[in-house]
Amino acid sequence: MQKNPQKPLDPRLTALTTDVGQVSYVRGHAITELAGSVSFGEAIFLLLQGQRPTRQQRKMFEALMVIAIDHGPNAPSTDVARRVASTGNSLNTAIAAGIAAIGDYHGGAIENIGRFFHQAMQHPGSNAARAEKILDEVSQPSNRVPGYGH
Repeated sequence: MQKNPQKPLDPRLTALTTDVGQVSYVRGHAITELAGSVSFGEAIFLLLQGQRPTRQQRKMFEALMVIAIDHGPNAPSTDVARRVASTGNSLNTAIAAGIAAIGDYHGGAIENIGRFFHQAMQHPGSNAARAEKILDEVSQPSNRVPGYGH
C-alpha cells in the first residue's frame, strides 16, 4: 500500500484526506491502493481512527455498520422522509425532513447518553460507587436512561 506521498503535503490540508497531483490520500494511504484491498468498513475505521483495524475491531465495526443500515419503515425520521417524498417533494427535501425529525428521543440519544456517562464519571469514588449512584438516579420514576427503549 502506498503511504506518505513523494510530494510534500500542502500544510493547509488536513491529516484526514488530501490530494497530491492526481492522487487522493486518506490518512496517508493512496485511495487507489485502498480500493480493492480493504473493505468499506476498514476504510471508514482508518479514516476515523487513523489506523487499520485489528481483525476483532474490523468484525465488530462492520457488524455495527450492518446493524445501522435500517431501523425499519416505522422509525420517525424514515416515516417523515417517506411521507414528504410521497407528496412530490424532491429527494433533498425529503431527506432534510427526515433529518429534522431527529431529536432526543429518536436518533439523537447518543449525545444525551454521552453526557449522562460523562457526568456519572465525575462522581467521586470507585466505579462500583459510580454505578450505584447511576442506578439510584435512573430508578427514580421521573428519570430515564437516555437512548434506552427509544
